[in-house]
Amino acid sequence: MTLSSVLAVVPAIFLNDLLRYCIPAFGLLGFLLLARNKLRRRIQNREIRIRQYFREFAYSMSTVTIYAAAGTLIFTADRAGMTRIYREIAEYGWPYFFSSVLVMIFLHDAYFYWTHRLLHTRFLFKAVHRLHHLPRTPSPLAAYAFSPLEAVVQLGIFPIIVFLIPAHPAALIIFPVWMIVRNVMGHAGYEFFPSWFADVPVLRSLTTAVHHDMHHDQMHGNYGLYFRFWDQWMGTENPLYEERFKEISARGARS
Repeated sequence: MTLSSVLAVVPAIFLNDLLRYCIPAFGLLGFLLLARNKLRRRIQNREIRIRQYFREFAYSMSTVTIYAAAGTLIFTADRAGMTRIYREIAEYGWPYFFSSVLVMIFLHDAYFYWTHRLLHTRFLFKAVHRLHHLPRTPSPLAAYAFSPLEAVVQLGIFPIIVFLIPAHPAALIIFPVWMIVRNVMGHAGYEFFPSWFADVPVLRSLTTAVHHDMHHDQMHGNYGLYFRFWDQWMGTENPLYEERFKEISARGARS
Protein backbone atom coordinates (compact mmCIF):
# COMPACT_ATOMS: atom_id res chain seq x y z
CA MET A 1 0.00 0.00 0.00
CA THR A 2 1.06 3.56 -0.64
CA LEU A 3 1.28 6.14 2.11
CA SER A 4 -1.50 8.17 0.49
CA SER A 5 -3.88 5.18 0.50
CA VAL A 6 -3.16 4.58 4.19
CA LEU A 7 -3.70 8.23 5.09
CA ALA A 8 -6.96 8.20 3.16
CA VAL A 9 -8.54 5.75 5.61
CA VAL A 10 -7.36 7.54 8.78
CA PRO A 11 -10.40 9.88 9.05
CA ALA A 12 -12.84 6.96 8.75
CA ILE A 13 -10.96 4.90 11.33
CA PHE A 14 -10.79 7.85 13.74
CA LEU A 15 -14.51 8.61 13.26
CA ASN A 16 -15.36 4.97 13.93
CA ASP A 17 -13.43 4.99 17.22
CA LEU A 18 -14.83 8.39 18.16
CA LEU A 19 -18.47 7.41 17.61
CA ARG A 20 -18.02 4.04 19.30
CA TYR A 21 -16.98 5.94 22.45
CA CYS A 22 -19.22 9.01 22.23
CA ILE A 23 -22.56 7.36 21.45
CA PRO A 24 -22.74 5.03 24.48
CA ALA A 25 -20.79 7.31 26.86
CA PHE A 26 -22.70 10.53 26.19
CA GLY A 27 -25.95 8.66 25.58
CA LEU A 28 -25.84 7.05 29.02
CA LEU A 29 -24.52 10.20 30.70
CA GLY A 30 -27.35 12.24 29.21
CA PHE A 31 -29.94 9.73 30.36
CA LEU A 32 -28.53 9.63 33.89
CA LEU A 33 -28.44 13.42 34.19
CA LEU A 34 -31.99 13.81 32.90
CA ALA A 35 -33.40 11.02 35.06
CA ARG A 36 -31.23 11.46 38.14
CA ASN A 37 -34.12 12.56 40.35
CA LYS A 38 -36.06 9.40 39.51
CA LEU A 39 -33.29 6.81 39.67
CA ARG A 40 -32.73 5.13 43.02
CA ARG A 41 -29.76 2.87 42.31
CA ARG A 42 -26.98 5.40 42.64
CA ILE A 43 -23.96 3.63 44.09
CA GLN A 44 -22.05 6.50 45.73
CA ASN A 45 -23.20 9.78 47.24
CA ARG A 46 -20.28 11.91 46.04
CA GLU A 47 -21.22 14.62 43.56
CA ILE A 48 -19.35 14.80 40.25
CA ARG A 49 -18.04 18.25 39.37
CA ILE A 50 -18.11 19.58 35.84
CA ARG A 51 -14.31 19.67 35.58
CA GLN A 52 -14.23 15.91 36.09
CA TYR A 53 -16.37 15.43 32.98
CA PHE A 54 -14.02 17.65 30.97
CA ARG A 55 -10.94 15.79 32.23
CA GLU A 56 -12.44 12.38 31.50
CA PHE A 57 -13.47 13.48 28.02
CA ALA A 58 -10.06 15.01 27.26
CA TYR A 59 -8.17 11.86 28.18
CA SER A 60 -10.74 9.74 26.37
CA MET A 61 -10.04 11.74 23.20
CA SER A 62 -6.35 10.93 23.69
CA THR A 63 -7.30 7.25 23.93
CA VAL A 64 -9.53 7.46 20.84
CA THR A 65 -6.60 8.98 18.89
CA ILE A 66 -4.23 6.24 20.02
CA TYR A 67 -6.79 3.53 19.21
CA ALA A 68 -7.30 5.05 15.76
CA ALA A 69 -3.54 5.03 15.15
CA ALA A 70 -3.41 1.37 16.16
CA GLY A 71 -6.41 0.66 13.92
CA THR A 72 -4.58 2.25 11.01
CA LEU A 73 -1.55 0.02 11.62
CA ILE A 74 -3.77 -3.06 11.78
CA PHE A 75 -5.51 -2.00 8.57
CA THR A 76 -2.13 -1.64 6.87
CA ALA A 77 -0.97 -5.01 8.18
CA ASP A 78 -4.17 -6.63 6.94
CA ARG A 79 -3.77 -5.19 3.47
CA ALA A 80 -0.25 -6.60 3.47
CA GLY A 81 -1.66 -10.06 4.25
CA MET A 82 -0.17 -10.21 7.75
CA THR A 83 -3.37 -10.72 9.79
CA ARG A 84 -5.81 -13.62 10.08
CA ILE A 85 -8.83 -11.52 9.12
CA TYR A 86 -11.04 -13.32 6.59
CA ARG A 87 -13.86 -11.93 4.44
CA GLU A 88 -16.17 -14.82 3.61
CA ILE A 89 -18.38 -16.27 6.37
CA ALA A 90 -18.49 -19.56 4.45
CA GLU A 91 -14.76 -19.97 4.94
CA TYR A 92 -15.29 -20.91 8.61
CA GLY A 93 -19.09 -21.02 8.91
CA TRP A 94 -21.61 -19.28 11.17
CA PRO A 95 -20.94 -21.41 14.28
CA TYR A 96 -17.30 -20.36 14.17
CA PHE A 97 -18.27 -16.73 13.56
CA PHE A 98 -20.33 -16.52 16.77
CA SER A 99 -17.79 -18.62 18.68
CA SER A 100 -14.99 -16.28 17.62
CA VAL A 101 -16.80 -13.34 19.22
CA LEU A 102 -17.09 -15.30 22.48
CA VAL A 103 -13.40 -16.23 22.28
CA MET A 104 -12.51 -12.55 21.88
CA ILE A 105 -14.61 -11.62 24.91
CA PHE A 106 -13.15 -14.32 27.17
CA LEU A 107 -9.61 -13.66 25.93
CA HIS A 108 -10.02 -9.94 26.55
CA ASP A 109 -11.40 -10.56 30.02
CA ALA A 110 -8.29 -12.56 30.94
CA TYR A 111 -6.00 -10.00 29.29
CA PHE A 112 -7.68 -7.13 31.10
CA TYR A 113 -7.64 -8.83 34.50
CA TRP A 114 -3.91 -9.54 34.46
CA THR A 115 -2.82 -6.24 32.90
CA HIS A 116 -5.13 -4.42 35.32
CA ARG A 117 -3.56 -6.18 38.30
CA LEU A 118 -0.12 -5.37 36.93
CA LEU A 119 -1.08 -1.71 36.62
CA HIS A 120 -1.99 -1.74 40.30
CA THR A 121 1.56 -2.57 41.36
CA ARG A 122 3.07 0.41 43.14
CA PHE A 123 5.32 1.80 40.38
CA LEU A 124 2.96 1.24 37.45
CA PHE A 125 -0.01 2.60 39.37
CA LYS A 126 1.74 5.91 39.97
CA ALA A 127 3.32 6.10 36.53
CA VAL A 128 0.49 4.78 34.36
CA HIS A 129 -2.83 3.91 36.02
CA ARG A 130 -3.31 6.59 38.67
CA LEU A 131 -4.93 9.00 36.18
CA HIS A 132 -7.84 6.62 35.62
CA HIS A 133 -8.43 6.53 39.39
CA LEU A 134 -8.39 10.29 40.00
CA PRO A 135 -12.18 10.24 40.36
CA ARG A 136 -13.24 7.79 43.07
CA THR A 137 -16.73 8.31 41.69
CA PRO A 138 -16.48 7.66 37.93
CA SER A 139 -18.90 8.72 35.22
CA PRO A 140 -19.68 7.04 31.89
CA LEU A 141 -17.10 9.33 30.26
CA ALA A 142 -14.36 7.61 32.29
CA ALA A 143 -14.60 4.44 30.20
CA TYR A 144 -11.68 5.60 28.00
CA ALA A 145 -10.07 8.04 30.45
CA PHE A 146 -6.59 6.49 30.35
CA SER A 147 -3.11 7.90 30.31
CA PRO A 148 -1.47 7.43 26.88
CA LEU A 149 0.65 4.56 28.20
CA GLU A 150 -2.38 2.79 29.62
CA ALA A 151 -4.23 3.27 26.33
CA VAL A 152 -1.38 1.44 24.61
CA VAL A 153 -1.62 -1.38 27.16
CA GLN A 154 -5.39 -1.67 26.73
CA LEU A 155 -5.29 -1.74 22.93
CA GLY A 156 -2.85 -4.64 23.10
CA ILE A 157 -5.75 -7.10 22.91
CA PHE A 158 -6.48 -6.13 19.29
CA PRO A 159 -3.14 -7.20 17.76
CA ILE A 160 -3.39 -10.43 19.75
CA ILE A 161 -6.79 -11.09 18.20
CA VAL A 162 -6.11 -10.15 14.58
CA PHE A 163 -2.75 -11.91 14.39
CA LEU A 164 -3.72 -15.10 16.23
CA ILE A 165 -7.46 -15.69 15.68
CA PRO A 166 -9.23 -15.99 12.33
CA ALA A 167 -11.72 -13.12 12.60
CA HIS A 168 -14.38 -11.77 10.26
CA PRO A 169 -14.68 -7.94 10.00
CA ALA A 170 -18.22 -8.13 11.42
CA ALA A 171 -16.91 -9.94 14.51
CA LEU A 172 -14.30 -7.19 14.83
CA ILE A 173 -17.18 -4.71 14.98
CA ILE A 174 -19.33 -6.64 17.46
CA PHE A 175 -16.50 -7.21 19.93
CA PRO A 176 -15.42 -3.54 20.35
CA VAL A 177 -19.08 -2.47 20.67
CA TRP A 178 -19.56 -5.03 23.46
CA MET A 179 -16.33 -3.80 25.04
CA ILE A 180 -17.24 -0.12 25.18
CA VAL A 181 -20.89 -0.68 26.19
CA ARG A 182 -19.86 -2.89 29.12
CA ASN A 183 -17.10 -0.45 30.04
CA VAL A 184 -19.44 2.55 29.99
CA MET A 185 -21.98 0.68 32.12
CA GLY A 186 -19.26 -0.26 34.61
CA HIS A 187 -18.38 3.41 35.11
CA ALA A 188 -21.97 4.70 35.22
CA GLY A 189 -22.21 5.09 39.00
CA TYR A 190 -25.68 3.51 38.88
CA GLU A 191 -26.65 -0.15 38.98
CA PHE A 192 -28.73 -1.49 36.10
CA PHE A 193 -29.25 -5.14 36.96
CA PRO A 194 -32.07 -6.32 39.28
CA SER A 195 -31.31 -7.95 42.64
CA TRP A 196 -32.23 -11.45 41.39
CA PHE A 197 -29.37 -11.17 38.89
CA ALA A 198 -26.94 -12.35 41.58
CA ASP A 199 -28.96 -15.52 42.20
CA VAL A 200 -28.94 -16.88 38.62
CA PRO A 201 -25.89 -19.16 38.17
CA VAL A 202 -24.92 -17.95 34.68
CA LEU A 203 -25.79 -14.27 35.08
CA ARG A 204 -24.09 -13.89 38.46
CA SER A 205 -20.75 -14.56 36.77
CA LEU A 206 -21.00 -11.21 34.97
CA THR A 207 -19.59 -8.08 36.57
CA THR A 208 -21.95 -5.22 37.39
CA ALA A 209 -21.66 -1.47 37.87
CA VAL A 210 -21.40 -2.07 41.62
CA HIS A 211 -18.55 -4.52 41.07
CA HIS A 212 -16.38 -2.01 39.21
CA ASP A 213 -17.54 0.98 41.26
CA MET A 214 -16.22 -0.73 44.40
CA HIS A 215 -12.86 -1.02 42.65
CA HIS A 216 -12.81 2.74 42.00
CA ASP A 217 -13.98 3.58 45.49
CA GLN A 218 -11.45 1.38 47.30
CA MET A 219 -8.62 1.40 44.72
CA HIS A 220 -8.05 -2.35 44.84
CA GLY A 221 -9.82 -5.66 44.28
CA ASN A 222 -12.53 -6.40 41.69
CA TYR A 223 -10.08 -6.21 38.79
CA GLY A 224 -12.25 -8.10 36.27
CA LEU A 225 -13.90 -6.46 33.29
CA TYR A 226 -16.74 -8.68 32.05
CA PHE A 227 -16.71 -11.67 34.39
CA ARG A 228 -16.02 -12.42 38.04
CA PHE A 229 -14.09 -15.62 37.28
CA TRP A 230 -10.56 -14.33 37.68
CA ASP A 231 -11.32 -12.31 40.80
CA GLN A 232 -12.93 -15.35 42.37
CA TRP A 233 -10.14 -17.73 41.35
CA MET A 234 -7.39 -15.35 42.46
CA GLY A 235 -9.09 -14.24 45.67
CA THR A 236 -9.21 -10.57 44.63
CA GLU A 237 -12.96 -10.03 44.71
CA ASN A 238 -14.22 -7.75 47.46
CA PRO A 239 -15.93 -10.07 49.99
CA LEU A 240 -18.70 -7.50 50.47
CA TYR A 241 -19.54 -7.29 46.77
CA GLU A 242 -22.67 -9.46 46.64
CA GLU A 243 -24.07 -7.87 49.78
CA ARG A 244 -23.44 -4.41 48.35
CA PHE A 245 -24.91 -5.35 44.97
CA LYS A 246 -28.12 -6.68 46.51
CA GLU A 247 -28.41 -3.61 48.72
CA ILE A 248 -28.13 -1.21 45.76
CA SER A 249 -30.16 -3.23 43.25
CA ALA A 250 -33.00 -3.90 45.70
CA ARG A 251 -33.80 -0.20 45.83
CA GLY A 252 -35.69 -0.49 42.55
CA ALA A 253 -35.02 1.39 39.35
CA ARG A 254 -37.40 4.25 40.03
CA SER A 255 -39.08 5.98 42.92
